[in-house]
Amino acid sequence: MGMLERLRVAFSERQAKRSIRSRLDRLVDEIAEKNRIVETGSQPIPPSAQQHLDKADADYRQALAQFQEEDLDECNRYAERAEIHLKLAEVQLAETYSSSQALSLAESGVEGTLAQLSKAIVDTKLAIEYSNCNLSAQTRKGLINVTARFGNALELLKDGESEEAQGMAEAGLLRLYWYVVDLCLENRHTIVDLRLSKKSLSKLGWQLKEFVDRAAECKQRFYDVGKPLPPAVGTHLAGADQAFRNAIDCVIDNDDSGLEACLAAGSLELKTAEKLFQSSGASEKYEEESAPIAVRPSSSEYEANVDKLKRLIESSQTQNGDQVIKRLSASARYFRSALEQLAAGDRVEASRLSRAAYLDLDYARQLALSNKPAKYLDI
Repeated sequence: MGMLERLRVAFSERQAKRSIRSRLDRLVDEIAEKNRIVETGSQPIPPSAQQHLDKADADYRQALAQFQEEDLDECNRYAERAEIHLKLAEVQLAETYSSSQALSLAESGVEGTLAQLSKAIVDTKLAIEYSNCNLSAQTRKGLINVTARFGNALELLKDGESEEAQGMAEAGLLRLYWYVVDLCLENRHTIVDLRLSKKSLSKLGWQLKEFVDRAAECKQRFYDVGKPLPPAVGTHLAGADQAFRNAIDCVIDNDDSGLEACLAAGSLELKTAEKLFQSSGASEKYEEESAPIAVRPSSSEYEANVDKLKRLIESSQTQNGDQVIKRLSASARYFRSALEQLAAGDRVEASRLSRAAYLDLDYARQLALSNKPAKYLDI
């Protein structure tokens, strides 16, 4: 290496050190400012906010140690983690204090989604505590699961897996939104008004949020009638709920084609429920006559269809092999559940699960026939 090149490298290293030194100086000032707000505040802060402040301080000390050892990459990594914890603490401190020097949170990207999820969790928790509303065991368990997903997303971001962290945070935010909507419906009034930012969700994520809104409007119309739902309507509403749960799994896996399929299936279930409800008049006669005739799951017929699909996969040159296997696995799970429900005497649920099994089987067949991502609308 020539003298000129060595000078360039030395200059570049000095610039990098100077930049990191400035970053650490800003970081310690921000930590000191947040601690000053906490110490001089007249109200206790949320425990989760204190935890984020403590983690920010610990990560800053690690960054400083790495800087002294001249490991600039590790120093930057710890500094970034400290900044994330500070941003999340700021969201929760804003619930208690009004800070004139608040950190500017990005509205889009994984940090924005995490910040909105953190704030939404705090808002929901406070609203439930102060409203003394009815909270089912299932909803309580779901809210705990959302908090766990927030922690998982934060860990993924710390490890540099931004795409996976975004999927986990977005799934948590949408799942929380679903639970809050259901909670408001159960209590017949608004418990907490979560307003999701379009910038913190992907395009398909926003479509899933709109699907939740449509499902809520549909259920509200049914409840307003004040009469028992016809069995067929309840079956299709349950199908829409299942489509949403499947869609959340696709959000976590960053499976856009699968998410589109779940949205299409869920929308179809809602439309069918609405049409059946409108035509029924919610009368007892309709309940007796329009209850769906359960499709008896036939193992031999299903296995024959699976065998045909396996031969098709072997003879085709599809590039969708992984997706085909995934849909086949989902279909098999649905069919096994259908057989279990049939054995338990629940023919309506067995019918729904059987339809879901064949729907995924048809979707797998469509994937096997094409090298392009298939949609339910193509089936």
